[in-house]
Amino acid sequence: MKILALGDSLINGYGVDEPNKIRNIIAISLEVEVVNKGINGATSDIGLDLLEAGYTWALISYGTNDVFQGKFDNYFDNMSAIIEKLLSHGTKVILISVHPIMYDYECPDLYFFSRHDIDAYQDKTPNEYLESVYMVQKKLVKTYDIEFVDLFYDENFKCESMILNINHNTNDGVHYSNMGSKYVASKVLDIIKNG
Repeated sequence: MKILALGDSLINGYGVDEPNKIRNIIAISLEVEVVNKGINGATSDIGLDLLEAGYTWALISYGTNDVFQGKFDNYFDNMSAIIEKLLSHGTKVILISVHPIMYDYECPDLYFFSRHDIDAYQDKTPNEYLESVYMVQKKLVKTYDIEFVDLFYDENFKCESMILNINHNTNDGVHYSNMGSKYVASKVLDIIKNG
């Protein structure tokens, strides 16, 4: 078995201690090779160029940057191309959903707004944008009959400690904490072990 981890800083484990990164937990638990092609800041438009044959499973985590970098219009097409190529190679696909993030309109120096312009989110909240991504992800799961780690409405994942990752000396409220990373890894492991 060989596993591909493809996506952005969430799958790359940005800010997470090395033993708690999703890929490392899976590699140790299953005694397999996990190839990391997660790139901080990445969007789905680069995913297709990173693919090759030879993987049993692929974990995909794109979407957060797509919507916040203004590249959401092509998200469905990009993801469809990635998934179709993986499936054509006989690779089983697990899509990891976006999750609600933390932000505070009253204290913009905290969480998401510490790194993003609050004025750009007056008509829609960051989580309303992310819900749009989530709905496309559900469509992809149904269209391609792939596995899904659904975090957006997961009550266990709504605990602040899942995403209170210290980033740039502040709680960014976006990236997984060590606890959040371990939780996502456990969901992925359940799928692989039962697949």
